[in-house]
Amino acid sequence: MALQQYAVLLCAAFLVATASGARQAVAPAFAPAPAPSYDIMPSPAPGPATQRGDDLSQRGAADILFVIVANKATFTTPSTLVLSSLAHTVASFEVGGRAGVSPIVVFTSTTPGAPYVDAQGQWLDQPEALMKGTLGGQPADSLLLLSRPAYNETDMTLTFTVATLQPTPLSVKFSGGVVSERIQQAGSGMGAPLIQTAAPGMELTDVTVFIDMNRQAMQHPSA
Repeated sequence: MALQQYAVLLCAAFLVATASGARQAVAPAFAPAPAPSYDIMPSPAPGPATQRGDDLSQRGAADILFVIVANKATFTTPSTLVLSSLAHTVASFEVGGRAGVSPIVVFTSTTPGAPYVDAQGQWLDQPEALMKGTLGGQPADSLLLLSRPAYNETDMTLTFTVATLQPTPLSVKFSGGVVSERIQQAGSGMGAPLIQTAAPGMELTDVTVFIDMNRQAMQHPSA
């Protein structure tokens, strides 16, 4: 039942992203030719993976989806992602049908005690995300681990420290979310090409970032 509810939320999230100006649909069931200038390749079948340090099996299922829409995303370095001309709000969808919006400045605040800072002082427990956009005129996806958000209200940019995730089941922090669904697509040879290595200067347009989260994992210290 939870997975069915989450699937409905994903559909709603894609509709929100499209209505907000990101002109893209759900990843098609084929792999277009990769852009030749970058290390981007068709979705591979999962291979051997390195076990992550935390016990992923104890983290539960994704029950919240956050959606950020931006006109452009640029990897200024392999570990730095800058979203430009982004929406002023972040949409959220929860299992059970609850939806809402948060101002981007509130959502990305890393001040101790801020709504999205967890009990360990980390923003959203360093969430995993699926970024969808257009690279060289072709659809492209990227699986990312996000941390250290920095929002510049004057420039309308949002900067993340990122790490690229490999499309393997052991990369998944929360089961049943967007990231795990995208990895299952990759295992079936479906979906847009996945960015394996982010080269400095790599730029995507019409970008939507889908962030998986678990409500219990992001409990406020005072909750």
